[in-house]
Amino acid sequence: MKIKIFAIALLLASIVYGQVDTPFDKKHITDSKQLKHALKNIKEGNKLFDLGKGRYIDALGYFLEANKINANNADLNYKIGICYLFTTDIELGLEHLNKAKRLNPQVNHELSYYLGRAYHLNHQFDTAIVYYNEFKLNLYKRELKIRAFEIDKLINECENGKELVKKSEKLLIDNLGPNINTIYPEYAPIIIANEEVMFFTSRRPTTTGGKRDPIDKIYYEDIYMATKDNDNNWQQMPVTELNTNKHDAVVGYFKGKELSYLYTYKNKHGGDIYISLIKNNKIDIPKPLPFPINTKYHESSASLSPDSSTLYFISDRPGGVGGRDIWVAYKDSKGRWKEVRNIRELNTPYDEEAVFI
Repeated sequence: MKIKIFAIALLLASIVYGQVDTPFDKKHITDSKQLKHALKNIKEGNKLFDLGKGRYIDALGYFLEANKINANNADLNYKIGICYLFTTDIELGLEHLNKAKRLNPQVNHELSYYLGRAYHLNHQFDTAIVYYNEFKLNLYKRELKIRAFEIDKLINECENGKELVKKSEKLLIDNLGPNINTIYPEYAPIIIANEEVMFFTSRRPTTTGGKRDPIDKIYYEDIYMATKDNDNNWQQMPVTELNTNKHDAVVGYFKGKELSYLYTYKNKHGGDIYISLIKNNKIDIPKPLPFPINTKYHESSASLSPDSSTLYFISDRPGGVGGRDIWVAYKDSKGRWKEVRNIRELNTPYDEEAVFI
């Protein structure tokens, strides 16, 4: 009797949740044209997916086409879920990854990791920690040595997140809309001139030169400027004076009594910080900051003190605590950048990515 009840329960669960991992084959998809169309999209999607996270957004479209024909394939839902985690639709990432688990809990050995990421990004920190720990337990010793540092950091982030949520405040966050935002990353906004002018960074197909970074496969960064029109709407444009065929990003802004400067990052000599004079909403061609600010190592993100005598910046030069650290430089009596030191009390074994005063 118990066996019959258990079998009926399994059948009902299968009907209600559709938890049957359905392959893309002739047995399950009888329409040959649909099957061919789905397999073609999966093949194209996999090519892009295998190139890394920079191409996930491109792979997603192909996977979703195949998913229209068969929505109950565990591997496809797993990959769709991962792709969505690299978009603004992270809730859909969680939805598809959970479906992949229902369809086949062993679909991929990284499933627990990505479920942890999905719950983490959706601020469900306790559940994220459960999956991160589950992932760690399933790693071989050699893999654990490689991945433990990353996973432990993510678990610490979740613990911090839980504390920060307790102190949360009500804030109104309004999207600037399609005149500024796209499906591609927009970040590091700097607003000047009584909130009438904004500079920001984006990685879009329209980037100068139209090429991708060979490391992360995402389009190179470009700097954009936006101004408000008579109806108080933002209108944007790329800033040709600031952009090259490689990475160009906004990293800081300084407003003095008479002059204003925009700090930018360029992918030269491993990464350098540049400065441009802003006057009457016009900007000069950027000039690199001198040594000892810029070196053969990676320098990025800069913030100048109100008296313009101290510059905080990011660098991965030797002598730091972690990878990219916060450093500080001081001007001498002749206004030249001289003394540079690592702010060890602020830095961690991880990468510090940006600095603001």
